[in-house]
Amino acid sequence: MKQLIIKFLLMLTIFLNVYAISAQVVVVPEKSKEHFAKKYPKAEGVHWSNNVVYYIAKYTQSGKAYEAHYNMDGTYNFTSQNIDLKKIPKEAKESYTKSRFADWKVLTVAIIYHGEDENLYRIEVKNGIEKKYVYFNAEGKEVKTSLKL
Repeated sequence: MKQLIIKFLLMLTIFLNVYAISAQVVVVPEKSKEHFAKKYPKAEGVHWSNNVVYYIAKYTQSGKAYEAHYNMDGTYNFTSQNIDLKKIPKEAKESYTKSRFADWKVLTVAIIYHGEDENLYRIEVKNGIEKKYVYFNAEGKEVKTSLKL
């Protein structure tokens, strides 16, 4: 009987913790919301989230899915759109196939829109447990590499 009560209390604790986590409200800075509304007035199905490092507004526009990323202080960082590897510029794809990551597994590919700057093409790759983002510009130059956290 004692074990049954302990199991019940353990299950109740787990349930309440899961409920509390899923019920957390994301408080998005007004600066981010105002910028987003002005920049993407035709956005539909907007859902805000955060991961302690930045805020993300996931939305659709003209039937395509996007993510707008904002820093914790509310300033705009970039917008991304997942695409197929076949849709990146030929030069960027050729550079990737000749890079040190060519034999890594491709997980996702995205266009990164940086406000007024040029667009970048981000390829998320995995080798064992290691994940990285590799960024190329339209001319095929590898611009940067970062760890996928």
